Amino acid sequence: MEKLRVYSDAAVNPEYQFAGFGIIISTPQGEVISEIVQGAGQVTEMEARYKSIIVALQEIIKLGTKEVEFITSSKELVQNILKKEDVERSELKTLYKEIKKLRHSLDKLKIGFLSYGDDSLIRRAYIGAVSGANPEEHNNKVDYDSSTPGEVKDCLNCQKKMEQEWAFCPFCGQQLKKRR
Repeated sequence: MEKLRVYSDAAVNPEYQFAGFGIIISTPQGEVISEIVQGAGQVTEMEARYKSIIVALQEIIKLGTKEVEFITSSKELVQNILKKEDVERSELKTLYKEIKKLRHSLDKLKIGFLSYGDDSLIRRAYIGAVSGANPEEHNNKVDYDSSTPGEVKDCLNCQKKMEQEWAFCPFCGQQLKKRR
């Protein structure tokens, strides 16, 4: 694909203090090519937004696309990315450097802001973000390995206790392995 559009949003579940993001990758005409819903761990909403851009850029690069238009619901994110310099908040610096590195693989990157009422795909990205921020919503949607439903197990990444039904660790965002 020569040119693609990415809709991205993030959300934080206050009950779990767990963030997630939703990404919709489409053609400029609105045909959805890919939809990504992912947990981001116990991070701020802005960190989840940065992570969503990193994941989207990685996916875009795999697809071989050279021109991308990002659409997000965060004016602050747009301003930070457009600055083309290091961001001030230390927790975002590493993420921002990763975005800068990935964007060099593209010929053209545009980023803009849309409110939820302006486009159905930005609303769909938000719904994905809310789902990614709620580990309970992943119950019965993916078949996970190694234990019976309801069993508590350790995250393979951070070793904290988590329920088997969760698709993502609510502490670090690690996705569980799927059964083959």
